[in-house]
Amino acid sequence: MRTSINQKDEKEKMDQMKNMGRIYRMAAEIMIWLGPDPQGHGLQAMKYIKEIVSLLCEDNDEPISPSELWRKKDMNEVIRGAKKGILLPQPAWKSLHWFFSLRWFSRVWMIQEANAGTKVTARCGPNEIDWHEIVLVAELFVKSPTTADPLKKLDGTYVWHAAAMRWVEFRHADSLLQTLDLARNFDATEGRDHIYALFGLPVFEIHRDPQDVDSMPLNLRDDANISDDDVYTDLAEKWISKSGNLNILASVQNNGSIKAPSWVPRWDQKQQANVMFMSRWSTWNAYSDMPMKWSLNEKILTARGIMLDLVSETASVEKFEALFPFRRPDGSDSASDYDFRRHFWKKQTSGISTDQHEIWLKTYSMVFSWGINGDWTDIKPSEQAASFQEYLQEYHHESHRAQLPFCKELCKEMRENGINEFMGAARTASWGRILFRTTSGYVGMGPKCMLENDMVCIIYGCKMPMILRRKKGGDSLIGETYVYEMMNGQAIEKMRSEQLGGIVEEDFELH
Repeated sequence: MRTSINQKDEKEKMDQMKNMGRIYRMAAEIMIWLGPDPQGHGLQAMKYIKEIVSLLCEDNDEPISPSELWRKKDMNEVIRGAKKGILLPQPAWKSLHWFFSLRWFSRVWMIQEANAGTKVTARCGPNEIDWHEIVLVAELFVKSPTTADPLKKLDGTYVWHAAAMRWVEFRHADSLLQTLDLARNFDATEGRDHIYALFGLPVFEIHRDPQDVDSMPLNLRDDANISDDDVYTDLAEKWISKSGNLNILASVQNNGSIKAPSWVPRWDQKQQANVMFMSRWSTWNAYSDMPMKWSLNEKILTARGIMLDLVSETASVEKFEALFPFRRPDGSDSASDYDFRRHFWKKQTSGISTDQHEIWLKTYSMVFSWGINGDWTDIKPSEQAASFQEYLQEYHHESHRAQLPFCKELCKEMRENGINEFMGAARTASWGRILFRTTSGYVGMGPKCMLENDMVCIIYGCKMPMILRRKKGGDSLIGETYVYEMMNGQAIEKMRSEQLGGIVEEDFELH
């Protein structure tokens, strides 16, 4: 039990957190202290970062001053605008590795600081640099076509965190769930800090109680004695009550050790997938227009829905660089593990007849990419299947290509750069996931810890189909899933037309 002194400290900390966003917005300048620079690696890294920023900003379709980078909503605008002939100098990898290994970049508490609307300067030792210049170069390493080699050189660092700190989910988001989902990748001393550390961001401001300007987001309890699990449960309950939907269930990412209540997202668990980032999230509607019905009693959430099918087979998606290789700027790629790809696709295509090739290609291409392309926009199944087919033909030895599904008609749907768009989307959507089939033949991509005989369900009020595990006395929620041709109310239509023999509505008791 905490002492009264600790309770007082905790209360003061809560009061400070309520005001941090206001403090940052009123500040004329924010100075970020990254730490000392005893060996000069920080200085060398900053010199390289400034050199790259200068090239990207000057040699651009729309030249921009580095001092104006803070105005950019998305740093990819600058990267995409850079002329294709730009030559980047050889990076000082040792210094960059040291620089992006600084713990500051990994801390969830720093996100507010990095997203202040005023001038933000980073200091490492005696040297200073505009924070937005660091972000631009980190974004270049993480998202541009040059990522293959830099990511290897910077393996184990926080370069991804440096880029993600300024993504739209923190800086301009209007979706609280997207912000919380991205923040779970950062580190915190206490689990509740994955919520409290974000209070000053704009997205939390729009969720405050309009009748109480000093209220916590969604009126979360201001109590130092409640546990992290109670904070998470409190947030989930308030979200459901105020939002009028159950979409927060799609943020559950149970990692194998399922804690009750299973329907409450644990925001301190590292992200397993990127579903909440995708623009398709806003258009999916698995439950169609069915009215939401739910109740909460003793932390048991009862929700109406249907059980669509049972999982009959799973296949882990591993070795992403082998399955969907990165292309390097010179056109070469990192496709080194041919045997892994051959065995993986041989198993998935076993028994596929010629007349099934087109539907197989459409199904698997959409499942692996969750129906998006490299720009996170919707794409037709035929176009995605054509890009997937091109990938299968290019990344396999000639002796194996003849064994893979091929549809000549799909060649007409080829997109320029489609193969790279497909592989980029597949790497994002399938990372940390598991491929599965159901007893009735549905194909999907779901949580890594799902098992055979788990249930694929549609819960009214949640846009995503869900994976549930039935146990004695109730159900556990495993996580959300993508199921081909079940993302936009098709299951509800089939139930109404009695095409889903024997499937009826039921109330799931989520423990």
